[in-house]
Order: sequence, then structure tokens, then C-alpha cells
Amino acid sequence: MEPFTLKKSAGQPVVKAAVINGSFSEKVTLEPGLNIIRVSAGRSEIAVPVYLISQQKKENASNENWGAQAQIVFTSPTEPKTNSREVSIKGVVTNPNITSIDAAIMNTMYFLSEDASAGGDSKGGPRKIDYKSVPVKNMQFEIKAQLTEGLNVILARPDGKPAIADKIQIMSLVYEKVSEQLLLEEPQLEKGGVAIRGKVIAPGVRKVRLNITALVENELKPGVIAPVSLLDTTVNVESDGSFAYKASLQDKKGVYTIKYSPTITVFTENSSASKTLIKWQ
Repeated sequence: MEPFTLKKSAGQPVVKAAVINGSFSEKVTLEPGLNIIRVSAGRSEIAVPVYLISQQKKENASNENWGAQAQIVFTSPTEPKTNSREVSIKGVVTNPNITSIDAAIMNTMYFLSEDASAGGDSKGGPRKIDYKSVPVKNMQFEIKAQLTEGLNVILARPDGKPAIADKIQIMSLVYEKVSEQLLLEEPQLEKGGVAIRGKVIAPGVRKVRLNITALVENELKPGVIAPVSLLDTTVNVESDGSFAYKASLQDKKGVYTIKYSPTITVFTENSSASKTLIKWQ
């Protein structure tokens, strides 16, 4: 077991577990934040990412000086948003001695949240953390990654070893889901809120469900960040398939402050589409 980010107190414990009837069990100690659990048997090895949320004073990931001294440079994608769940992330290294890159891809909801853990999706969807290890060839690398809806963060470190945050490169990439049955226009910011418009292509749909979720800071517990559903409502669909709704995007005084990119998702019975606001204030 090893932490993804190097910490002064952390080691890299290696334990041997007995295999009985093809099964094994072992307890390990995790560090707050992203950990990589490696299990090897003979020549085979698997790596499983696990994110531990500290129940005490949390080391705030947003305050780390990510990438300040990184020898890794992302070159693609160049656009901040994509409509593809599966993406190719390319880059170069500035140190010719770097032979491999480890990358962790996760939604910002899990990276910064105080009450979310990562590892798998009970509904069979993509894992909340996508962990990759790729070789560096001619000082270049390519990572095939799978995104989740909303704002994703990509962390990359050299040579498969824990590194301080300064040497871990970071990139943000938004995945917005599109649908052939549901067109969602780019939201338009208005005073105190956002105008949401779209059109349902599928016939016979009379209502859509609208949800807005964002990471907010609890004003009663400063520093505690968690995902909150700001709005979950139904919207009528007009005879031509169009729909429109103006939603508030204001902080709730005394309760929470919106901190990170709200994601707007519109659902019909058989489809959904989403947009994420990078700037909303």
C-alpha cells in the first residue's frame, strides 16, 4: 500500500497474506487522500485506488501547490470540455530519466469532498477513480482515461512512486453528456441565476427532470466541502418539445457557499444530458 502523494508520516507497507482455498484477507493502514493498493502474486499484479476521507482535520487538497515543480506537461486535450466519456490524454516529460507515468482520474466531487469515498460504482458504472500506469517513449506519453460527468481532475506522477504535490501535475477536464433524444443548450447566466433551455426529440415526453449539483462549503463547519443537490425539480415540455427553466445559483446564507462548478443534468425516462458551469459568479 502506498499514498499517491508523498507525506512525511507515510511509509510503503508491504505485507504477505496467506492464500487459503484461493482467497486471502489482510488489513492495511491508509493515509488520508488517494492511496494505491497493489496486490501481486507471481508475475501478476493489480493496482486498486482507494480514497480515504479524513474524519479529523482534513488536509485540504485545493491548498496544495500542485504541479509547481512538475516535470510532466499535458499537451492534449487542449479544450476544457469534452462530450466523450473515453478520452486520450497526451503529454511530455522534461526529464529524460522518467520512464513511466502514473495517473489518477477522478471527479472533483470525490477529490475535494469530505463525505465521499471512491473505488467502485454499485450500479455497475465506471469506477469513481480511474488509475493508469503508462510508459514514456521518446519523452512522450498517452493515457486512455474514462471520465465521469462533470468536472474531472487528472493527477500524474513520475515513475510510479509517491511524490510531493509540487511534482504531481494536475489538469481539469469537464465531461458533458449528450443525447440524440435530448438537446441541452449552453446555460445562460443571468442575475442571481441561470437560464436552462433545451428540446426533447423523442415524441410524447411531457415532463423532464432537472437537477443541479455542486460542491459547497458548509458555513457552520468552515473547510468542510461536500456535494449538494441545489435543485431537483420537474419541468413541463411544450408541444414542440422545448423546455425552459430559470434556476437560482445563489449561496444559502448561513447554510452553504457554492465553491466548485455546478453540474446541470436533464433527465427523460430513457436519456439524459448535462452541462457543467466553469464560471458562474
